[in-house]
Amino acid sequence: MAITMFDIMEGVNNEATHAKYSPSQLERILICPGSVRMSENIESVASKYAEEGTMLHAVMSYVVTHKLFSLEGIEWQRLEHEALIGKCIEKLLIIIKDLTGIKIYTDLKVKMPNCDVLGTLDIALTGRDRLTGRFEVHVIDYKFGGGIRVYVDDNPQGLAYISGFRAGLKNLPKNVDYFFWIFQPRFDYFEPKMYTAGELSKFEELVREVVKIAEKEDAPIVPSADSCRWCTAYGRCNRSVENAKQYYEENNTRAFDDFNLI
Repeated sequence: MAITMFDIMEGVNNEATHAKYSPSQLERILICPGSVRMSENIESVASKYAEEGTMLHAVMSYVVTHKLFSLEGIEWQRLEHEALIGKCIEKLLIIIKDLTGIKIYTDLKVKMPNCDVLGTLDIALTGRDRLTGRFEVHVIDYKFGGGIRVYVDDNPQGLAYISGFRAGLKNLPKNVDYFFWIFQPRFDYFEPKMYTAGELSKFEELVREVVKIAEKEDAPIVPSADSCRWCTAYGRCNRSVENAKQYYEENNTRAFDDFNLI
């Protein structure tokens, strides 16, 4: 019997709300702590790229949970999705085959130690490398792609997921290699970045300090391309609006008031 996308997507909560400090918003918060207060109680609008990402997450979770590791029997709304998600499964199987004593965690809620950053990671794997015997932690974040390419290097979202996952693990060996992966099939991007326990600890300390700053009424607002891009408070933020106004005037583009930013 064929599996439809309705079957797979059933139960996926597209209305899920993010925590005040979620890994997906952490890059913005680290740059612009003041955006936390400004964006409170403002709902975000899902893009078509986010919807595709949700679909990728749902299919990968279904495949892993049911131990299918195959896309046979799934009825696709768009055939290109089958090919692109097939690449994700191939890459995931390579990671699995390189580990012994493997454990797989999907849709796991994690919380960074000693701060309020919490979220749900897509998938994490633990085990020992077949060649070296070293214990490894692999955290994978699914990004379908097509909008903006996301990289693994110095990625606050990935570091937060690893940090929260590590905090929940018991009896970890002394020496552990932590890997963060991004699977972004539209860009054919399947890359890992290894982090050490020391790097994670430094990141955790940084996040704790920034969260303290963000809780203050006078938390600094720092507009930039990275902090404003997905900020739900963009339209009500005078700093970002002034920044945009200056850009439009300097580049002789359409009249600033035409954009209805406020």
